[in-house]
Amino acid sequence: MPERILGLDIGASSVKAVLLSRGLRGGYRLLAFRRVDLATAGGLPEALEQLFADQTFRGSVCVTTLPSGALSFRNVRLPFRDNRKIRQTLPFAVEPLISAPLDEVFIDYTLIGRTDQTELFAAVAPRQLVGERTALLAPYVRETAVIDVDAVPLAVRLMEKPGFPETALILAVGSRETTAVFAADGRVVHVRSYPFGGATARD
Repeated sequence: MPERILGLDIGASSVKAVLLSRGLRGGYRLLAFRRVDLATAGGLPEALEQLFADQTFRGSVCVTTLPSGALSFRNVRLPFRDNRKIRQTLPFAVEPLISAPLDEVFIDYTLIGRTDQTELFAAVAPRQLVGERTALLAPYVRETAVIDVDAVPLAVRLMEKPGFPETALILAVGSRETTAVFAADGRVVHVRSYPFGGATARD
């Protein structure tokens, strides 16, 4: 049976859902999509309840994102290349740069470059936020397989295209927040969130 994957974008003003089917031979097929307005629904829990009232979207593997404004991002250099040592050392390298205790956050990273040192771009997410999102989705999805940072997956896909410039600034303009993804040499080197968007420009 083809695997069903639900892409869920939880924004400041709406929830956007795209349901895909991945076949045994690879490739994807669009099965359904929907947008639910948060204000009209009465909030995020109500919007999710409204979305998943359609049984089509239930029971899938879910891929979703966290708002970049809720995360911290740091560029880190470490004097070794071993991935195991990086995983062990990175939390202690980031700890002086963040305000939350280590046991209250998740830390992940992507490799920027390697010379005499390993250059990393690290993302720090509150465990409470991750737990809340996972708990909200648990009644509706088979599992939440991937939690990424908003706009970053799209930026990575753009960077994979032939002819993409060596350095670029990619802007994802939402209703009330804008995420800026800074890219160099085919890698994400920084992410910033700004408190303005399409709706605030009209206010």
